[in-house]
Amino acid sequence: MKSSWILIAVFCMPVSCSAQSSPTLGERLPKGATPALSLKGEKIAFNGNLLSLGRSMELTIPNFDSQSPACQVKLPETPGQCGVEGCVLPAPKHSTLGSIRLNFSCLPKSAPTGFENPAEYVKVQSVHGKNAAGHLSLIDDIQPPPAERTRELSFCLYGKENNFCGAATALRLKDGPKADATAAIKSFIHGIELQGALDELMN
Repeated sequence: MKSSWILIAVFCMPVSCSAQSSPTLGERLPKGATPALSLKGEKIAFNGNLLSLGRSMELTIPNFDSQSPACQVKLPETPGQCGVEGCVLPAPKHSTLGSIRLNFSCLPKSAPTGFENPAEYVKVQSVHGKNAAGHLSLIDDIQPPPAERTRELSFCLYGKENNFCGAATALRLKDGPKADATAAIKSFIHGIELQGALDELMN
C-alpha cells in the first residue's frame, strides 16, 4: 500500500503529533512523507500496520514565540481526548460543566507566566510533573451572576528552554465542592513529563 490515510477522528485524538505537520481526517499524505504520529497502547490499523493508541501521548506543542523551541511533552494515560491544543477530560460526577477543557500553551523563558507577582486574590500552589516543578493558581470569578461564577485554574511547569502551561475551568461554583475538578487536574499534571526539564525532581 503506497499511500497513507489517517483513520483517526478528532484533533490528534489520543496520539502524538507535531502541530506543524498534523494531517486532517482523510488527508492523503505526500509520497515519501512520514506521518507525524506516535501511538502507544490500544491497537489501531494505520498504513497496513497494527499500531497502539491511548496508553501515553507524546506531543510537540508549538511555542507562542515561533523563534523559540517547542515544548516536547509526554502526557499520562487519561480517559479523555488530547491533542496539541489541549485535553478534554471527564467532569466530576456532580459537575454541570459537561467536560473539563484543559488548554495547553508553550511559552519562551522570557515571557511572563503570571506567577511572578500574583494578585492577592489569586491562590498559588507549588505543583510538579514527573520531572519538572512549577506553580498552579486558582481564581474564583465572582463577578458574573451567581449561576455563572467559576473557578479558573492555571499552571506552568518550567523547562530549561521553555515553560509548558495550561488553563481550565475547574468548577462552576454553584455546583459545590464535590464537583471541583482541581484535584483531578493536579493528578493529571503530576503525570506530565517534559523533555528538557529544568531539574530532575528529588524523591
